Amino acid sequence: RYLEQIKASDDSGKLQLENFGFLDVPSDVLQRTVLVHLSLKSNQLNQLPDMFLLLSELTSLDLSENRLISLPSNFGALTKLTTLSLQNNRLTYLPLSMAKLTDLQMLHLDSNALESPPMEVVQNGTAAVLEYLGSLSHGLQSDDVDLSRQGLVDIPAHVMQFNNMRVL
Repeated sequence: RYLEQIKASDDSGKLQLENFGFLDVPSDVLQRTVLVHLSLKSNQLNQLPDMFLLLSELTSLDLSENRLISLPSNFGALTKLTTLSLQNNRLTYLPLSMAKLTDLQMLHLDSNALESPPMEVVQNGTAAVLEYLGSLSHGLQSDDVDLSRQGLVDIPAHVMQFNNMRVL
C-alpha cells in the first residue's frame, strides 16, 4: 500500500500516508518535492527534519494526530500553504517564521498545549495567529511589540523575555 501511494503521488501531486505508525518522515516523501497535498495524519512523528522544507510546493499539509513537540524554526519557508492541520499534537510554540505564510487560510491547532500563540489568539482564527506571530517577529528585530489588537487578557510570559521591549 505504501509503495502504491508513493508511485501514484508522482502523477497526482497528492500523498496520503495516514496511520502508518511512522516515527520519522520517510525519505521517499522528502524526495517528492512536487507534492501539493500531503497527509501524514495519525502517525507517531515527534519532529520534522529540516529537509521537510524542500516540499516547497505544498498547499495543503495535514500533520494532525501525531506527537509533534515543535516545528522547524524556518517552517515559514512553506509559503504556498493554504491549509495546515496540526491538531492533536504536543506543540507549545509555533515558530515566528509562520508569519510568512500569507496564503494560509485554514490553520487547525485544536488539542495542543500552545503557549505561543495563546489560546485567546488561536480562537480568533488564522489571520489573528499570523498577525500575532508577525508582531513578535517584528519585536525581535525592532524591540517594538504591538499586541494591542490581539484581545489578550494578560501579557504572555514569553513576551516578557524580549530585551529592551519598548511598546506593547
